[in-house]
Amino acid sequence: MGNINYDGSGYQYVILGSAPQTFSASEIVYVGIDDSVNKVGIDGTSNVRLFSNYVRSTLNLSFDNTKIVGGDLITGGGSHIGGIWVTNINDGISIKIR
Repeated sequence: MGNINYDGSGYQYVILGSAPQTFSASEIVYVGIDDSVNKVGIDGTSNVRLFSNYVRSTLNLSFDNTKIVGGDLITGGGSHIGGIWVTNINDGISIKIR
């Protein structure tokens, strides 16, 4: 993910990962390439690992930014969700809800 000015100038690479979600006006939460959940400033500074071993295939923040809702996407023979999990963002503890 990167930042870029409206005129196409000033491209800046911010993260290497997937499923970025807006955490605040100046921060993004995303899944790193090493299955960690990280928070980074939109200017690319203060990249902080929140927790490791996030193996869900999706990441969506709760409305109050305290939890992540994620599913296990199973592919092959048709894609489907194999489970839905809620994970506390402050400690990485997950509970399967479906």
